[in-house]
Amino acid sequence: MTQIDNRRIDLSNYLIHFTKGVNEEDESGAYNNLKSIIVNQRLIANNGDIRGGYNCVCFTEAPIECLKMANGIVCYNGKKKYSNYGIMIPKIEIYNLGGRPAIYTDKEDFGILPEKLKHRFVILEPLKEIRQTKNKCDFTWEREWRMLGDLDLKTLSNYEIIVPTNSVGKKLKNDAEEQTFQLFEDCQNSEVPIIIYDELCNDTCEVHHEECPEPLFIEKDCIICMDGTC
Repeated sequence: MTQIDNRRIDLSNYLIHFTKGVNEEDESGAYNNLKSIIVNQRLIANNGDIRGGYNCVCFTEAPIECLKMANGIVCYNGKKKYSNYGIMIPKIEIYNLGGRPAIYTDKEDFGILPEKLKHRFVILEPLKEIRQTKNKCDFTWEREWRMLGDLDLKTLSNYEIIVPTNSVGKKLKNDAEEQTFQLFEDCQNSEVPIIIYDELCNDTCEVHHEECPEPLFIEKDCIICMDGTC
């Protein structure tokens, strides 16, 4: 009898906050926003595209292995809202800080959600075209989580820095040396490894039964390259 492989590449123990510039082509803006997060050790909440004006930090729970294959957070039509620069954080830590998955549902449901859930609302109208475009109002591909308020990175046990390529990872380390900020609080920048992307992404099933192998957690304090050049 063939043994069942319990690994699920569509599940992850991590959440990722991706940065962006003024538009999809603004690589410099996305890079500077990532650097600002590291320098200030803080993810700043905002209320852009959030009904009710709630200030949240947003993440995706899409596994990094799947994102690598798709070259980032990509919509059904191939469009990208975010860059390949970001911060990856253990999911359980965001959960413990109150973060939860977005609630994708009909617009009429916003009014019946209790106040403590309204910040998680995302409209879902997959059969309706958005204005005069051919796009549907369906953002489930983002696999979004939301957390109210800012996130202080210094409160986390660890996090990983995501960059598009090895060369960008080296540039970030060089900038840190020249501008005298630390990529991670407890080590010198020269000690921060840039690790091989393909050695990541081995998370197993979220619910670990006795027959499931233990999840392989990512080494602390690493820079991850989206294209595998590290």
